[in-house]
Amino acid sequence: MPRPRKVAETVQPRDEEPQEDMLLIPSGSSMLNLALSDNVFGGIRPGTIINIAGEFGVGKTMIAETMAAEIAHNPAFDGYELIYDEPERAMAMDIARLFGQKTFDRLQPPRVGKDGLATYSETVEQFYVNVLERIDNGSPFIYLLDSLDALTDQTEIDLGDDLKKSAEKAEKSGHDLSNLSIKGNYSGVSKAKLMSQLLRGVVSGIYKTKSVLVIISQVRDNLNKSFGGPSKVKSGGKALDFYSSVVVFLHHKKTLTKELKSEDKEQIGALVRAEVTKNKFTGKKRSVEFSIFYDYGIDDLTSCVDFLVSAGVIQRKGAHYHTGELLDGSESSFQGLEKLIRAIEAGGSPAIRKIKEAAQKAWTEREEELKLHRRPRFGSE
Repeated sequence: MPRPRKVAETVQPRDEEPQEDMLLIPSGSSMLNLALSDNVFGGIRPGTIINIAGEFGVGKTMIAETMAAEIAHNPAFDGYELIYDEPERAMAMDIARLFGQKTFDRLQPPRVGKDGLATYSETVEQFYVNVLERIDNGSPFIYLLDSLDALTDQTEIDLGDDLKKSAEKAEKSGHDLSNLSIKGNYSGVSKAKLMSQLLRGVVSGIYKTKSVLVIISQVRDNLNKSFGGPSKVKSGGKALDFYSSVVVFLHHKKTLTKELKSEDKEQIGALVRAEVTKNKFTGKKRSVEFSIFYDYGIDDLTSCVDFLVSAGVIQRKGAHYHTGELLDGSESSFQGLEKLIRAIEAGGSPAIRKIKEAAQKAWTEREEELKLHRRPRFGSE
């Protein structure tokens, strides 16, 4: 009997032998956990670098914060330091309301100034130092960078300073600013090259401390697209893809709205497709879907129910959902998805666990169907 990977919850052992016995870190979404590790309760292997990429407003920060919340509320991860590095300075979410007071208390900035205020990374160099200091401490940590695109580097700062000096000099001389000239060479070092050096310098330390570095990237249109080239690009160069054990692309699939009494409709969230484009854990590329609501976060329970409907475990006929004996051992039927979700939530942790275990079982069966079932070329006789 193969051993299951250690997770915060117990799940059925997988058929194949796991790479090692370890504690899996939840990604923030049960379905994303499955896509990453085939395990509904945990998706991320300690000692790795994770890249979450997507266009503006698709839910990257919400996923990172939900990941932090699951870690903060699970005693198995009490020994982990949670660092949220926000170069964008754009966080306006009510952390305590959305993710709980424990998450608010556990999340820490990379530094605190003498004035007691949080200090975030502004340059790639500062980010590098902040990560190295955590590695040198020797304790496991989860470091969330939101986002890489907001970081500059010392070369860009020097360039800006020289441009400013050149403009001031031109104004004093009575010249216009159309032909500014600067001294010095600013083409030697770029953010992409710095990221390569940084990741090469920390990847070993991340592994040894069993920590996780989560880097959020913005995806933009490629304005310099050549024939056959990518239509979307992200900062950080190829180094980020190379050193990341997992790369997840988030795609906006559908805007979720709610009709008001005035018959107006307002946006309340989005249906998101998470595509795992690199996975050094299982080697598989999978995609899953889940909803993110502005005033709630990731609707994890509904995504599991939707998956069970697609797998035929929960039968949907019109507006009715038939769960069979899944919830309480007796035949149950609910009129509408909302009533089903409310019933599961009313059942508390045992009912939610049953839904997740059912999703685990359905996913395992689905993965079994995808296998080639060929005789191993190099297996034992």
